[in-house]
Amino acid sequence: MKKVVVLFIVVLLTTCQWAFGAITKPVEQNGWLEVSPSSIGYPEYTKPGVEKQYTVTVRNPFDSILLVLAIAPYEDSAKPSAPSGWLGISGTFTEIPAHDSRNLTLELNNGGVVMSSHPTRLYGRVVFTLQLMGEVATEQGTLPINFTVCDTIVFPVWDTVVTTCAMPLTIGSNGNLGAHGIGGANLNFPQPSPECDTGENNPGNAAVYLFDASPVVLRKVGDSVVGSWSVYDGDISSPNGFKPLFPSSNRGYFSAARWEGYNTGTFCTADSLVKVERTVYAPAGTFNADSCHFVIMRTRYYPYMISSSVNGLAIGDVFDFDIPSDSGGIGNVGGVDASRRLVYARGYKSGSVGTACYDNSFRYAGAALLAYNTRSCAGDTMLYGGYNAANDSFIYPAGRFDAEQLWASMQTMGYSTESRITDLHSVLTYTNGSSDQGFTLPANDTLTVWTAIAVVRPAGGTSAQALDSLKREIDKARRWWRNFCVCCFSCCYFKTGNIATHPWEIPNLTDLSYLIAYLTTEPRPVLGCMHEANVNGSGGIDLSDLSLLIAYFIETPRPELPYCPL
Repeated sequence: MKKVVVLFIVVLLTTCQWAFGAITKPVEQNGWLEVSPSSIGYPEYTKPGVEKQYTVTVRNPFDSILLVLAIAPYEDSAKPSAPSGWLGISGTFTEIPAHDSRNLTLELNNGGVVMSSHPTRLYGRVVFTLQLMGEVATEQGTLPINFTVCDTIVFPVWDTVVTTCAMPLTIGSNGNLGAHGIGGANLNFPQPSPECDTGENNPGNAAVYLFDASPVVLRKVGDSVVGSWSVYDGDISSPNGFKPLFPSSNRGYFSAARWEGYNTGTFCTADSLVKVERTVYAPAGTFNADSCHFVIMRTRYYPYMISSSVNGLAIGDVFDFDIPSDSGGIGNVGGVDASRRLVYARGYKSGSVGTACYDNSFRYAGAALLAYNTRSCAGDTMLYGGYNAANDSFIYPAGRFDAEQLWASMQTMGYSTESRITDLHSVLTYTNGSSDQGFTLPANDTLTVWTAIAVVRPAGGTSAQALDSLKREIDKARRWWRNFCVCCFSCCYFKTGNIATHPWEIPNLTDLSYLIAYLTTEPRPVLGCMHEANVNGSGGIDLSDLSLLIAYFIETPRPELPYCPL
């Protein structure tokens, strides 16, 4: 099992924060009231059918009596749907003397009303309406609640896969890739090597290409959106973090002759309605000497309660690529390639003085959809949408996504990119619905999504040639995916026309000769892939396919060849 030592430090520090960083926050000024704790949140929890009580101390910081006009519980049943009556309050009071305090009791999972065996998040708040004695104005203070009912809290664990050319990637059991930019296990090139870019992106931090990545599952309920991810703030204590489930017998590292990999086991969305499982495959062994700058991901999504469909979903992946740049910070250039369902970022060369073994504008990384399918192998290769966006508009200063803003971004079909050279994140939206309604994950079914992530670092040439290198790696990933996919659909790769099934995807005159021979010679020669010879995608192989292929060679601009069928 391959580990990254620095992860133990990260996990240890994070665990200490959970242990000592107060599951319930300390005293905090809340309007006219000092409330202790100021919130109740994860990983504080209780078991199904069990009530848990909390003593809340409220203090009057003023010289006058503070009248408490109301103490009202509010249950947010939409995030997620939960039985009503889970929030109880006892020991209420109507006033607090000057510089004095009073206690009340919160009863969470009141009476054990939530009895489900799967994790349930209870979102709500307690609102205090206050008035100083002799004054007319009133003020409100709020105690937010984000409480979990589950059998066991499971903390994420981490491991690493490494490609044949020694490019490592860290993976967590919560679906995260990159572990928030730990360095040295972020699809970076091996060290030591002819790599001398050092420092915090000045002229470039070559220890990180993929800073952070994770699945994104959004669910719209009325006007609100429940978001789940494991990037940025999306750790186990976050209201938006994926939660690993226990037990997961298939979780862990594995290897075979042609690859090594890691399976996350099962984790679930913040609202406990969708289960997710991710497996990452890294090309390994002597068979893959020319295919080692990419990894393949298989991500499975299915309803937590398998017999019940889940609607209103947007499902995708977010990638925060931090390509080494000499920009005095993290400044990347974004781009898309619709023909490959690819969203990418490249480094930036500013011409600043510094030691650089590589032109940073030649460094690229990107992610592309390969295909997705249901259990019956019905599926598609078309991406709903892909885009690059600036972190200063979507992540900072809060350090996290806003679920409603992310939902709005993922509703846009097609491809777009940020025009500025800046800190970027990339999003692939696999499935969504029409009219802002989202996708329905069917009952008794599984959505399986295959994605490729690739990085390149050419030693010379031009930025455009380096981009061609990235595209070739994505094409290699698509071919290599056929080693282990179940619903591979056909022998055709990318687009039709590679009738001679040569290693490159662009048709040439050899393909034309094969097709002519197939249509004119008896007995017909055996074609390596009939789907490639179905050039126009009509379902059969006839003169219309030959006409399209001839037009491809003689017309300007060339006609588009269709994508391969699933």
